[in-house]
Amino acid sequence: MAEPAKPKLVGATAIKPKERHGWEKISYLLYNKDTGEILTRTPKSWLLITIFYIIYYTLLASFWYAMLRLFFLTVPDDHPKYQQAASIIGNNPGVGMKPMQADIKLDSSMIYLKKDDSKDDPSDDGETLSNADWAKRYDNYLDRYQNTSGTTEDCSNLDTAKEACRFSTAQLGACAQHPFGYLVESGKEVVEPCVMLKINRIFGWTPQKYSEEDLEEAQTLDEYYPEDQMPSEVAEKIKADGDKIYLDCSGENPFDKETLVGKMKYFPQDAGIPFHYFPYEHAHRNYHNPMVAVKFSGLNPGVLYHIQCKLWAKGVTHLKKERAGLVHFEIFLDGEVREEK
Repeated sequence: MAEPAKPKLVGATAIKPKERHGWEKISYLLYNKDTGEILTRTPKSWLLITIFYIIYYTLLASFWYAMLRLFFLTVPDDHPKYQQAASIIGNNPGVGMKPMQADIKLDSSMIYLKKDDSKDDPSDDGETLSNADWAKRYDNYLDRYQNTSGTTEDCSNLDTAKEACRFSTAQLGACAQHPFGYLVESGKEVVEPCVMLKINRIFGWTPQKYSEEDLEEAQTLDEYYPEDQMPSEVAEKIKADGDKIYLDCSGENPFDKETLVGKMKYFPQDAGIPFHYFPYEHAHRNYHNPMVAVKFSGLNPGVLYHIQCKLWAKGVTHLKKERAGLVHFEIFLDGEVREEK
């Protein structure tokens, strides 16, 4: 009896390719002389896939470019889209202290100096903790004020929304002269360091004048915001010239407050910054931050001084934890303790 014919498998049309090995396999991969394929594709197939990807990536790039252009239409060119209260920065200016700490101590706010160092031999990069390098970092920061391109000289007669205002370092007096008190000079026994205080930039922030009622309220102690109580000395300055914002430094603790009396001198003398430096609207210009310098004299070696400097302007609040409206730093002179006379 004859065997029944095997059923034909549906779709079984694949043909097992001829097995090749070694160089023959590589040569057929590069060019198959039987089918004309180059790297497994015919020239026509290579042409079609190349055209496809050119069209695909061109359309993809065009789409993202159009989306990017659409996004930039929503972003202003000359000012931030979100300002002051609408931004993450807010409308409560902070205070910055210069010179900066060396890179190896960026997490420290202490100005650590040798009490009688007179060696003016800074390192190449100015990033050590020596007195000379403190002076060099101070000098480096002041150097940017020598660039007067794009600024004007007389700030009081400017439209500050259109023109950047020049700050003259001559206003810093002795704190603008090298070595800025970081090295012992003739006639001195102990260093008398200077620090510079600047207002952190908030685009569009404009200081407002205090009214008499505002001043009375500011001098009243608030149990919830004790840091906002204005010293009487600052209130008197505002009464004398209300068209300025003022910076005031004091010891942070009772001991510091007592021992720092008479040991701080401000440049300019009233520690004020005129309103005509504001608002800051010079994101793409050579803007000079106005500053107030403080010179510390007669500090006792071996004593750690905790210092807090506050900005006094209408509407500014002072919060230690967030460092809002103020800056904190310490000064320590390394040396033997000498008794007060």
